[in-house]
Amino acid sequence: MTEVPTPVPTPPSGFVLLGDQPPLRAPRWGIGAALGLLGAWFALSFGVAFAALASGPSPSPILIALSAVVPTVLAAFAAVHMARRRGNGAASDLGLRFSWAEVGIGMGTGGALVFVIGLLATIAMTFMGDEIPVAAQDVFEALRTNSLAEIIFFAGMLIVAPIGEEILFRGVLYGAIERAWSARWAMLISSVVFTAAHLEPERFIILLPLGLALGELRLRRNNLVTTISAHFVINCVAALGLGLSTIA
Repeated sequence: MTEVPTPVPTPPSGFVLLGDQPPLRAPRWGIGAALGLLGAWFALSFGVAFAALASGPSPSPILIALSAVVPTVLAAFAAVHMARRRGNGAASDLGLRFSWAEVGIGMGTGGALVFVIGLLATIAMTFMGDEIPVAAQDVFEALRTNSLAEIIFFAGMLIVAPIGEEILFRGVLYGAIERAWSARWAMLISSVVFTAAHLEPERFIILLPLGLALGELRLRRNNLVTTISAHFVINCVAALGLGLSTIA
């Protein structure tokens, strides 16, 4: 009788980031680790922001800008490190697999979501009778006296936020819940937490649909690069709006 060879696991589709290997074992991290990482990110974000604002009567704009960027960078690196050391790597555990096709799909989806967000904002302003306050606008106003601080702020908005937030919410949290329960629950819960994490109740009507749309994109494409690309396009439009506000 001919012996049937044991099938070899094939790597995920797309280019694998960070030297990941095909899945070999069940990850040794779950919902507890995901919540712990998110909690540490919140604590560090508030701590660094408080330290920057308490640094003197006129806080340094550069410190304020760094306080909005550094915690997310550290948390994202910690997430990738956790996936590599206690799991099968960022490609398998977090869905972080590069593919130009996914970039294109994500950017196209992001463009469509920009239109939807604009429509929702218009509806919200109709009922509220005023413009919806945006936290990023307040931070940006505090940085406009320093060009380097503005560069750090926009780098955070265009690069750090799309990559870091997607890794934390639709990478770590989504992945942990998906393994524990299901992909649908992972999409719903991670979207709600993403919305709440922005601490902007006035923008709930915008942030929750956005979170659900990005979560659905993550579920359907099973690739974090797709949602990162969509998030990048949305933030690009927001950054453009902030930039134009300095001219007006």
